[in-house]
Amino acid sequence: MMTIAHRQLEEMRLEREAEEAAKAANGELINENGTVIERTEGDFIPGRQPRLAAEKVEFDMSPRPFSEDIQFFHHNGSMVVQDGLVGFLSEVRKNGATFNPLTLKPEQAKRAILNVTMSETYQKLYNYEAETHEASAELREHLNQYYDEFVEKYGNLNEKQNVKFILIDANGRDALALERGENGQFVKADILFADEKSFKADNRVNFFNQIKNNDYDCVIMSHDQFGKIPQSPEMQQQILQAELDTVEENLEVLK
Repeated sequence: MMTIAHRQLEEMRLEREAEEAAKAANGELINENGTVIERTEGDFIPGRQPRLAAEKVEFDMSPRPFSEDIQFFHHNGSMVVQDGLVGFLSEVRKNGATFNPLTLKPEQAKRAILNVTMSETYQKLYNYEAETHEASAELREHLNQYYDEFVEKYGNLNEKQNVKFILIDANGRDALALERGENGQFVKADILFADEKSFKADNRVNFFNQIKNNDYDCVIMSHDQFGKIPQSPEMQQQILQAELDTVEENLEVLK
């Protein structure tokens, strides 16, 4: 006579066998040398873990305070990155701004993040060299790396598919100046920066020979550096008068 416990165990065994028979009939079980394996997703391959459905990650896409310090190149409409999300700034003030996340596909987000990194590096480089009158080898190296990576992955900055995207950023036009057109193609612009050493007596001739003998797209020098080039009093007066005439003409236009 079976005890209640044994009867319950027997009923459970029979239920399990019936369930396994049903799964086998539906192709949900695989019998490997007497070992019963339940198919979860896809075909069973020994040694390979079954594939799991990826869970969709939800991000907070609501506007929020910008968590980084405001930089000199931050304006309303500047593209920035915060918490791994790409977005735009609004309500920019000296001590803060509002971050507005953008909904982008993964590949679009990667392109945007690289563009932001390249654009901010360019702004920092330009500002540093304009203020210190010294070339920053480190920032120039970083900018070249980011530019080369962008072009390799997404094409030239001034190509049609990139121009519209880059100009969404308030600083986009500055970034586009990193290229120039040549024989129907876009190439990296060649910029020469004049530092304090360029106008010393021993370097001055070499510096101007560089300008004369190379096809630079831009030569950056401060206005007061021209004062270091010996000029006759007549030439100085002519330059000053030309500037005064320009100022007076602009004032007449404003009247």
